[in-house]
Amino acid sequence: MNMLTDEQKPIAEFDGPDRLLVVFAYAGSGKTWTLLEFAKWRPQVKMLYVSYNRGIRDEAHRRFPKNVECKTSHQLAWPTFGKMYSHKLANGNIRLMDISRALDLKDWKLVRNSLNTVNNWLASADDCITEAHAIQCFNEKELEKIRPERISVIKKTAEQIWSLMCDVEDALPMPHDGYLKLYQLSKPVIDSKYKWILYDEAQDANPPSTEIVLSQTCKVIAVGDRHQQIYRFRGAENALDYFVQAGAKRFNLTKSFRFGPKVAAVANVVLSFKGETVPVVGMGKEDFLFDEIPAKMMYGSPMIICRTVMGVLENAIAAAINERTVKFVGGKSAYNLQYLLDVFYLKNDKLDDIQDKQLKRDFQNWDAYAAIAEETKDSEMNRAIKIVETYADIPETLKTLESFIVGEEKDVEAYPDFLLTTAHKSKGLESPDVILHEDFPDVLDPQMPPATQEDELNLLYVAVTRAMRNLVLNETVKDLIKSAYEKKKKLAG
Repeated sequence: MNMLTDEQKPIAEFDGPDRLLVVFAYAGSGKTWTLLEFAKWRPQVKMLYVSYNRGIRDEAHRRFPKNVECKTSHQLAWPTFGKMYSHKLANGNIRLMDISRALDLKDWKLVRNSLNTVNNWLASADDCITEAHAIQCFNEKELEKIRPERISVIKKTAEQIWSLMCDVEDALPMPHDGYLKLYQLSKPVIDSKYKWILYDEAQDANPPSTEIVLSQTCKVIAVGDRHQQIYRFRGAENALDYFVQAGAKRFNLTKSFRFGPKVAAVANVVLSFKGETVPVVGMGKEDFLFDEIPAKMMYGSPMIICRTVMGVLENAIAAAINERTVKFVGGKSAYNLQYLLDVFYLKNDKLDDIQDKQLKRDFQNWDAYAAIAEETKDSEMNRAIKIVETYADIPETLKTLESFIVGEEKDVEAYPDFLLTTAHKSKGLESPDVILHEDFPDVLDPQMPPATQEDELNLLYVAVTRAMRNLVLNETVKDLIKSAYEKKKKLAG
């Protein structure tokens, strides 16, 4: 067996009677390594590794021994439910236009709220759609103005949408979380094959996945970092708390081997604003903090972490203009470059140049696109509008950018001048050099709702803890450090 720390050893060698274990692990503390050692310690025991994230599951499949079967929760659901919808699975989000057409409904607010109601239900462990899922679509002020009858209509419309999704003969797409929901509702029994379930990244699991795991009778070990919960907008919930409430035996992994004490200090400042009192301990090599990008960093492949896709594109375009190569984490297709080009053509009334037939069919002109984007509050549409209004010549700009993109070919190593990613896509990655872009929101804004602030602090924590050696701070982090220092000074008298 490999050397284990004093925190890892009791987990890997656990031999107690407890059926449920929960491990609270900080970034870089070796949680997957600990699970790996847990599996190696029991070579004859059949285990199931479950993660909501496909990339993390694939990495686990590569690393774990043969006694561990690695699946995403969707892969568990695929044979019995996902496969029957393979001909109509949604590629991304369900379009409001598709629902409008399917129901012959032009009330855009009703369409949006009904779809959100379906999504709220899919992200819950509840058995059926209720008015409570519709109420979740509104804040307190909005609810004061909405009649109960309207909530009832939204619920009924949501039920219609779900019915069409489930109909294998209907064209309305089935979302991937839809067949996962059907699997959860079927009360699957999967524990007959396994003695242990290893539930990884539990802080970002969705309730149906957690319900499936917790309903089994075999032993379960759940691991994760609650401060890296960054997919709540997708309906993810911190499953670690469910295990605590269920009486699971708790362990902690606080020592990070990814970075040293300086990056750890910045991470602890971020965590302090969440009320965390247990610090992460940087056990890595000597690390460094910078207010500005040092010259030496410009000749490596620093990772630039942005809060927004717009920030990624800004950096990509700036790099290309300066004849520097870039690589997009997740590939350029994840950043909607062709869609952006089509929206540009729509704005400039060049309909024949649009490749997206659906876009051309749904929107006759730019005014219609802008009006529906405003009315539906569709984030993808509004983001595209912002970009095409920022850069005047999108075709030429993207043509220049294309010539400086590397790393798109599989199994071909690329060494870009800059590695570009959003904070969300950076999760699970690490880099010797990290630059935090200036598009993170002000988390000290008193007008920011508490839930939003927590989500943004989690994203900052994720971004900061990608750095292994050198970290360039942005103004948001600098303000947090300054505020923390002033608080400490005030308390000292």
